[in-house]
Amino acid sequence: MAVELGVDTTTTRVTVFRHRNDSGHRNDSENEGGTFVLVARYSLNPRWAKVKRDKKYSASYGAIAATWCRRFLYKDDYPADPDKWVEYVTSSDFETARIPREVAEGVRMKSVCVAGTRLEHDHHNVGVIIIETVKPWIDEALKDRIAEESGGFATLRSTVAEIIYIMSNSFSDADTERENGEPGERQPRTRRAFDSIRSRLARAGIR
Repeated sequence: MAVELGVDTTTTRVTVFRHRNDSGHRNDSENEGGTFVLVARYSLNPRWAKVKRDKKYSASYGAIAATWCRRFLYKDDYPADPDKWVEYVTSSDFETARIPREVAEGVRMKSVCVAGTRLEHDHHNVGVIIIETVKPWIDEALKDRIAEESGGFATLRSTVAEIIYIMSNSFSDADTERENGEPGERQPRTRRAFDSIRSRLARAGIR
């Protein structure tokens, strides 16, 4: 994805999040609207590529929440100074989805530009992609490439959405099979779906 967008991956990272309903936390305002689970992250800079395993991300605040609600996000006016960044994202006039101070202070990558697009498949919203950088983007066409409905990035975005949709259904099927004590059929079905996706990508010239 980073290659298709043409961004500098030493200062930019791309992260894919899967949405989870978390029905067991319906009375918890922190998890209202579900949570997000990190599926994949890429950056050539090991500092930005680092992943915190098993961490959940709220659907109630920040760029992830804003992207989920709006379908598309592009914001390039974050302060470069870390202290001013915290003050900005926690202020009452921060229109993207104000972040709690304790969360903002713990954010390792205080990005100056953030773009996001919601992942959709078969009329289902399944997750988001967040692209962020610690140095301003100077490519004026980047915003259009992220939002476009056709082209290389759009193809990859659609494919990622389908993969996450399959993953979510597989997890649901596995839970149901465990509850009912039934043998699982999801692995062959999931494998066939991924084989089909790989074939379509190959035909599109994307590997």
